[in-house]
Amino acid sequence: MSEQKPLEMCGPHLTCVSDEVGVAKCQKITEAPTDHSGESKDPNFCMARRHEYEVAKEKGSLGIAQMYPECDAGGYYAPRQCLPGTVCYCSNLMGERIFGLALTNEYQDCACARDIARIQEFGFTGRLPHCLPNGDYDELQCVVRTCFCRSHPETVFAMHKMNDSACFDPKIHIFDPEGREGPRYYMKDCELQRAKIEVQIAEAELEGTKMIVADIPTCDPDGNFAPIQTDFNRLYCADQNGNQIETYEAEKFTAAATGMNCYCARAKLLLSNSATGKPKCCSNGNYKPWQCIGDTCFCVNSLGQQDTSIPQVYVDDRHLLDCYPPTDVDPEDGTEPPCVYE
Repeated sequence: MSEQKPLEMCGPHLTCVSDEVGVAKCQKITEAPTDHSGESKDPNFCMARRHEYEVAKEKGSLGIAQMYPECDAGGYYAPRQCLPGTVCYCSNLMGERIFGLALTNEYQDCACARDIARIQEFGFTGRLPHCLPNGDYDELQCVVRTCFCRSHPETVFAMHKMNDSACFDPKIHIFDPEGREGPRYYMKDCELQRAKIEVQIAEAELEGTKMIVADIPTCDPDGNFAPIQTDFNRLYCADQNGNQIETYEAEKFTAAATGMNCYCARAKLLLSNSATGKPKCCSNGNYKPWQCIGDTCFCVNSLGQQDTSIPQVYVDDRHLLDCYPPTDVDPEDGTEPPCVYE
């Protein structure tokens, strides 16, 4: 396959290629763009994965939870990707998961999450726009003590008057002029806690001392607590308010802490009021490498996507899956083997 030509020549999901005699034609993108040596640059290219899905569907061999990759017009990953029947998350062009999570029946454009991810790639760590938990832009934005609504950026107003604006939402935004520790506007609990610690560190440096802080909260682009938080000698999965989700945790510097992402814990929490089945999580909040839907079990990757290179099996045969951890416990007695961390 020759190097791809401009998208405008053919249209969405199509590329312009030339045959042996130089006749050009438009055809569906089924693999990643090639470099000058003719080698494919990315085996995980979105349209290549979609082609695999369509071939499996035509053959009748689709996995029970096989993910349909959403691709943009150029064949790269679209901002929103969905795990069938569970949750949708935001991704970058290469399909890597970024901030932003929602139920499959909820609207989600991930525009804010994508912009934040691109900015952070350049190492910027300053104040950034607020996203919503699903990765969309928050309509209300504040810079220092001045705020505006994104749909009307030309109209600005003082932070202490944000509750009078058309884009103020009491379910989302903080407005507490009579807070116990003083007026609170806009900033979420995680941001406030982190800001206080950063001020203390800066003040200590001015006095010529170095302040050591063991646990600084990590905040997401929506201002809430990130999924992984630290507490002395352990990491734990947290909800948006910083509270531990069930008992999902891992001791620092252990195999369970390495690669800990809490994706399963957060998905399970979001699905708590849903009638659909809940994913199985490891003790550290990651997806168990094997999952079941009804009487069918299958292997998944760290994102919870079905690994279709490993055949799915009947539930009673789940111990035959390559991803099912070895155990001395008889799987037929109702117990499940623990996750294995390597």
